[in-house]
Amino acid sequence: MKGFVVVLVLIGFSACASGPYWTKAGVSRMELAQDDGACQREASEATPRSVGRGGGRTGRVWVNHWRYTDCMRAKGYTWPSG
Repeated sequence: MKGFVVVLVLIGFSACASGPYWTKAGVSRMELAQDDGACQREASEATPRSVGRGGGRTGRVWVNHWRYTDCMRAKGYTWPSG
């Protein structure tokens, strides 16, 4: 049973990886990952909800979708239509 669950998890990850994603001619997966991370950091915003009860931080960071998209497009990436 445990092996079956592992197989299902791996199938789920492979389905996510094969979906549409940002594309740019001549860019390696490593470069894409670096650009993606840079744009996520650039588009991240701390919100008032990042403070928990008693003033402690919950560690939540929210990514502004529009800023992220603008950043990726500025780096020359496109999202496949279809």
